[in-house]
Amino acid sequence: MGLPRTSKPEGLALGGFFAITSRRQIEEDVFFGTDYHSHLGNYRAGLALWDKKLGYNREIHSIQKNSFRSRFSDFLTEFHGTSGIGCIADDAPSPLIISSHLGTYAISFVGVINNLSELRDELLETHGIHFNTQSASRINPTELVSALINTQDTFTAGIRYAQERVEGSCSLVLMLDDGRLIAGRDRLGRLPIIIGQDEDGYALALESFAFEKLGYEYVCELGPNEISEITPEGMEQLAAPSTEMQICSFMWNYYGYPTSTYEGVNVEIMRNRNGEIMAEEENDPELFSKLDYISGMPDSGVPHAMGYAFQSGVKFARCYIKYTPTWSRSFMPHLQGSRNRIARMKQVPVKELIDGKNILFVDDSIVRGTQLRQTVEFLKANGAKEVHMRSACPPMMYSCPFLNFSASNSELELITRRIIMEFEGEPGFKHIDEYADKDTERGKNLRHSLAERFGFTSLEFQSLDGIVKAIGIDRKKLCTYCWTGDKAAFGRALRARKAARQEAAAGAEYIEGSDAAKSAESASRTSNTSRTSDDSRMKSAARARARARGTTLLIPSPAHRGETAPRSETTSRGETALRSETELRAEAARATTTKIGKQNA
Repeated sequence: MGLPRTSKPEGLALGGFFAITSRRQIEEDVFFGTDYHSHLGNYRAGLALWDKKLGYNREIHSIQKNSFRSRFSDFLTEFHGTSGIGCIADDAPSPLIISSHLGTYAISFVGVINNLSELRDELLETHGIHFNTQSASRINPTELVSALINTQDTFTAGIRYAQERVEGSCSLVLMLDDGRLIAGRDRLGRLPIIIGQDEDGYALALESFAFEKLGYEYVCELGPNEISEITPEGMEQLAAPSTEMQICSFMWNYYGYPTSTYEGVNVEIMRNRNGEIMAEEENDPELFSKLDYISGMPDSGVPHAMGYAFQSGVKFARCYIKYTPTWSRSFMPHLQGSRNRIARMKQVPVKELIDGKNILFVDDSIVRGTQLRQTVEFLKANGAKEVHMRSACPPMMYSCPFLNFSASNSELELITRRIIMEFEGEPGFKHIDEYADKDTERGKNLRHSLAERFGFTSLEFQSLDGIVKAIGIDRKKLCTYCWTGDKAAFGRALRARKAARQEAAAGAEYIEGSDAAKSAESASRTSNTSRTSDDSRMKSAARARARARGTTLLIPSPAHRGETAPRSETTSRGETALRSETELRAEAARATTTKIGKQNA
């Protein structure tokens, strides 16, 4: 599988964003919707609002010592707007406001750019673009993404180009200078972009639960590589979704919020189901009769443990309770010492449930081992007899090159990699599959070494098949790279990138107004007229009924009806994108445009 990665991704912009476009003032909705993404980052946060009279207003502040809500509440009275973007970031400032030949727009980006230096140098040499530098001579990855967008003639073409060029992942939202939003989900859909609606407009978020307390109803999720324009009146698909998806499995297992739902699968339900499957697969049939309690490491380990307890028939107890008012997640700080201190301080043991007891603990994952030794020391100090540990996911063998959710600077920070290095040195990395498998000698040695090192009576990991079953999505659509280093996933990503490059190259050969273009467009109109007339009449009637009720009809995206949607010919500025004759002829058998929720006023 190759040697471990020993450096941090160049362009890291993790976190979450929330955006609204509406017919009313939405500053409070943006504020609270953004706050509901606070579990995704603790470094910086920003708000950008747009008002027809006032234009743009933006604030970006550090949230390392203060929560988003406390840091930004004093500025809330200064914000006014009918459209807005909020961003929680774990690295660079966002949103940015960009001026370009496409117009002025605000942008937030979430993802990882592994080839940031290469793209920076190319933009400097080819386009003469200069960047503002941050500390350590780094540039803001959001600024680089905007520079890639600005090399093209339309926002749609620019977003597609940026996503095709970025090695890693790239999800983004733009707020234009007339209040419109343009959202683009990552090429392989590694993170979700979820759309909600109220009576005055639309919102988008990475966490679906953000809608519920704000009065928005779930509408749909953008498909992988889909680009949509969103206005208060409705949505229009600018670029069709792809069929390839590699959504992050670890989102359900750990960093997604329990009340959120992605691709139809609720996080809390998945975690309960995952725990049940772990208990079903337990390889020690006598273990359950020895145990006094099943317990979970707060917060995300608890629902896995509840499922395990239910299936095993062993009582569930909260032997540790997290002090929630102030402590953040221990994986987030960039310094190991800070992570250790947070892990030590935030978990408070309940001695009466521990003293003299045999306990099985379930944690969401074992990444660096930050909490393991402290967990056992606390338990033994409080009188525990036996401590069994179960990880709710397979062994972490690879640092994520797509989202870097663990903020690892090197794969050698992973406890599994360190043990393999101690066993065999670098040659051991050729046998990672064996170390991950509990039934091989190497796999047994890894588990025994971990248990011995940290003082556990026993230790085991959830199987890959088990966690995939718990999520309940086609395995080919799940990214499991952190556990498997799946080369097949990389291969699919590379094929998608190659296809996009070929599409871009072919697009240069298509000239608007040429004979080929006119022929293709004529064929498209002729073919579509007969096929869509009945459907159009039904949609028009439905829209008329909706107008009579004073509501907006929203037609689900073809991607979520199981159909393939055409790529819209019209961009956000009404310009015609350059596309190949082959693509246009293929569209002759499909509808020429897909419009969602547009009212025929």
